[in-house]
Formats: sequence, structure tokens, C-alpha cells
Amino acid sequence: MGVDVVDKLKIEMLKVSEVVEYENNAKLHPDYQIRQIANSIEKFGFNDPIAIDQNNIIIEGHGRLKAALLLGLEKVPVIRIEHLSEAEKRAYIIAHNKLNTSTGYDEEILAREINNLCEDSFDFFSELGMSNNEIFSEIDKISDDVDDEINGDKRDSDDIVNEADERGEVNKIKSEKKAVRFADIHYLKAKHAKDLGVIPSKKEQIRCITQGCFNMYSILVAISQMFEDPVEELYLSTFSIKENVIVGLFQMLEAGIVQKMRLIIAATMVNRTPKRIQQIRELSAMFRDKYDVQTKLTENHSKIMLIKSGENFYCLEGSGNLSDNAQIEQYSISNSEEVYNFHKKWMDSQHQKNIGKREEIF
Repeated sequence: MGVDVVDKLKIEMLKVSEVVEYENNAKLHPDYQIRQIANSIEKFGFNDPIAIDQNNIIIEGHGRLKAALLLGLEKVPVIRIEHLSEAEKRAYIIAHNKLNTSTGYDEEILAREINNLCEDSFDFFSELGMSNNEIFSEIDKISDDVDDEINGDKRDSDDIVNEADERGEVNKIKSEKKAVRFADIHYLKAKHAKDLGVIPSKKEQIRCITQGCFNMYSILVAISQMFEDPVEELYLSTFSIKENVIVGLFQMLEAGIVQKMRLIIAATMVNRTPKRIQQIRELSAMFRDKYDVQTKLTENHSKIMLIKSGENFYCLEGSGNLSDNAQIEQYSISNSEEVYNFHKKWMDSQHQKNIGKREEIF
């Protein structure tokens, strides 16, 4: 029967007003997802027809219909599935939604494909609501802040959480994000850093509350893309840092986007994520003779980023790290030379002081 059914399937164009939503559809389609689908349709075309029954009721494709309405389309491509009974249709709707989310990716192939797209300067993922950090989170989905003491397991926490992810024990939180700018007190929805739309002017500050959203590195990328001037100085203090962020920071040095970089990282990462510390050691050894870069491991729990670009002195302070921020995090972004110099002074002192217990400079 399957071959006969496939032979009968054909794509037709139907007015949007004639497509009927299934009233008991259980799949949620929040506004941010509809915008992502609409962006995909605008970029690549409407390549996935909506499946409807003989009465034009949607069997699968509710999100695509909402995206079509958002885009103001008059017609959408549809295929008719008319061989199912009412019970089979209801079961298929649930099964289709579930099957779409029941598997992950071949991580090696996914990483290679993403890297190839980045090398080809393909920059559309952000329009789909996917920052680089979110893309790579398909490979490394979990927040870094996992206690390696769980059940007395002393393995690298990267390995522990990846195994938990494979068992389906890890779920990334999604929610709406908001920010408030102190200049004229208005609220902004933000899926990622660039959605803030504004950065603080001199003596101005932006405050943000995020959840399952961008991290400090995302804001660095957003700011660096807004100006032609390079980042003359970049100071970063963090408790955790992701592998792809480490690579991204050193790539910024190599590309001339960042001219001077100072990192302060929690020494506990040596036990929590030793692979990442080894990654930083290796990259530092490769770059230190050619670029102005230095990393300090110390007893640190601060999360601060300083960016000097032209006459701007940006300071980002918050609870988020240079890693996935699945929980509620708060940030303030100011443009103040006084605040900048206050933090720069103590950070410089960390890089100059004698090496103590659990400390290392490389």
C-alpha cells in the first residue's frame, strides 16, 4: 500500500485562507520559532509542503502555516494525505511530532558541516535563531557547571554530561528573553545578543535578564561586528568556558579583531574540564610568541568582560559564563572608562602576582 500512496502524492498550491488548523494539535509553536521558520522560508524557499487531509485540515505543518501568515503569503504548497482513518490521523499527528525530536546528530559529521559553512562565510544561522554557541550546543549541549563529585565520579565533566545527554537526561531550557535599557527605559525581546539592537553610549548602561540565551562571548561578537575599529583590549574573567568559545577567541586574535587578550579562568576547571584547560595551554603555546595573549588560572568565580574599542570602554558584568546559559542569568553592559579601569586594574594585578597554590600563568 505504501508505494501506491506515494505514487498518488502530489504537491498543489492552496490559498492560506483555505488551510484549516487541527483544533487538537498538541505541538507548541512559540513566536520565536515561527519567526525562525519564516526566516528559513525567506532564505531557502517553502520546500516542505504542509500535509492536509481531504477536508484541508492540517495533519502536519502548523508551524509552517503560521510562518506563512506572518510573511503574508497568499498560497502555500500542500500535499493531501487521504488514506488514513480519523484515528490513524490523530495518531500520526502525535507520532510525527515525536519522531522529529527523538534522535540527535552524528556529532562528528555535524561539527564538520558547521565548520565548512563557517569557512564559507555562511552567516544565516543567527536569522534562524541559532547563534554559534547554540549550533555547537548540539555537540556539547549541557552547561559547564556540573559538579564532578556526583556519585563520586571523577571523570572529566564533559564526558559525564555528554553521556547523560545521550541517555536523554539533559534538556535545554527555552524561554522568552527581555532586556531593559536605562537611557529611556524600554523593553526589548532578545533571542541573541544582536537583538538587543543598541549598545550603551558613554555613561550609559543596559541591564538584561536572560534564560537559555546568549552568553558573554555572544555579546563580544555582537559588539565587534558593530564597529570597524578592532578590539584594542579584551579582558575576560570566567568560571567556565566552552571549547568552541576558546577556539573563537584565539581566531579573533589571529584575524586581528582582537589585539590584546587577557583571560582569568577558575582553577577548578583543571578538575572539572581538564580537556578544555589542555586546549587553552596548547593554543596559548602556539599564539604567545606572535600575539599579545596571556591566561591566568586562579581561584576565580567572577564573570566580567572588558572591551576597549576606539573611544568606547565597555564593561559587561553578570552571572553568565563563556558557556551555555540554560538558567536565568543577569547582565549589565556599561560604557564607562571609570568602571573599565577599575576592573582592568585588579585583572592586571592577577596576571602580575606571584604564582600561588592552584595558580598558573600561560
